Amino acid sequence: MSKHNSVWISKTCLLTLLLVVLVQSTAVYADLDDPGPFGAGRQIVTILRPNGQTFTSQLYYPATTAGDGTRYDGSSAPYPAVTFGHGFTVPPKFYRSTLEHLASHGYLVIAPMSYTTFLFPSHQGFAEDFRYSLDFLESENANPASWLFGQVDTAHFGMAGHSMGGGSSILAAAADSRVRALITLAAAETIPSAIAQMQNISAPVRLITGDQDDIVDWQTNTQEMYTVGRPPRQLLLIQGGCHCGFLDSNFLFCDSGSLPREEQLEIARREMVTFFDLYLKPDSDPWREVWGPEQADDPQVVLQSDPGIDLSPANQTGQGSPGSVVSYSVTVTNLDTQPTGYALMAEDDAWPSAPPPWPASLIPGRTPMLNPSESASVIVNVQLPDTPRQEETILISALSDRDGGTRQFATVTTAADAKDR
Repeated sequence: MSKHNSVWISKTCLLTLLLVVLVQSTAVYADLDDPGPFGAGRQIVTILRPNGQTFTSQLYYPATTAGDGTRYDGSSAPYPAVTFGHGFTVPPKFYRSTLEHLASHGYLVIAPMSYTTFLFPSHQGFAEDFRYSLDFLESENANPASWLFGQVDTAHFGMAGHSMGGGSSILAAAADSRVRALITLAAAETIPSAIAQMQNISAPVRLITGDQDDIVDWQTNTQEMYTVGRPPRQLLLIQGGCHCGFLDSNFLFCDSGSLPREEQLEIARREMVTFFDLYLKPDSDPWREVWGPEQADDPQVVLQSDPGIDLSPANQTGQGSPGSVVSYSVTVTNLDTQPTGYALMAEDDAWPSAPPPWPASLIPGRTPMLNPSESASVIVNVQLPDTPRQEETILISALSDRDGGTRQFATVTTAADAKDR
């Protein structure tokens, strides 16, 4: 075999290996509606309130096998933790498949069982139980006698909830700076007002609901929450989704939608894991599914999205001679409500997390701290290959320093001059 053929085969093998890795990476996030690598164990825990009263919660955890009291699997600990709030009079067991799903993907999930039998429950009291549940996990993580000693990633807490629990999770997140991400499912207005408290939440928020909800009107609840909330925020409207489609089975006075329950649950689970993975785990790969080009790929979901960042122009094209450098100017603007800086990154538009097809440099690679409505300019230099090739598109993104997950993106498409092809 000639040296030339040997080099060609080596390059081909490397390219094939890269494609396999990228396809596998993409598939991981395409299949987040499937169970994760862990079994989902569960047990009942008792939590003490500051006033001396107690309440019980269901704690779901990564386990070697699924079931009650099964053996804990700490192989990837410490794990981020999420509280989950049930709907009006609906016991947490009606959300078991969703809570187990999160646990199987490496989360500790704690679901308060309080306020399930009250005809006039205290939404504020329920919200406080969310916060006491996080206090419990912090305490257990610091207790050498607990099986959770050193097992909880206390720097990465999330909250979630359905209906009344969704509204109460908003009240809780607005009052708790430990919360790094919030997800609601068909959130209902509460007393005090969850809508009014949205402006006090600084964590990224993803509001999920269905357009055929006959119990909690999404336009007067979820839409209002999104409208008054602060970025980064998203509203995901599941087409054909209903209120009780977020439950494992019907409860009292349930509605129905045109989308089968299992499909609605699959969408909700995938969107929950993707969002929580981005903000509660060190892996940044899900960013394209949350904020990037793939965020609107699901035809069953209508998306409203506001990262609080603007990159303009959103799309640019240019040409140059083979071997030359083509330059673009991109403006980064802070549309958030508080100062932050941004890291600038470049990657292949077609392959998530892959380097640009042609070398690209960003000057500067990081903006200074920008006040709200303040902008900074970034120069993008694209090095064209010596041999004319097809045009290539590079994705440029600005990553917020505030939460380490929120991004906005733009694209630059470059080609060699026609006379050189």
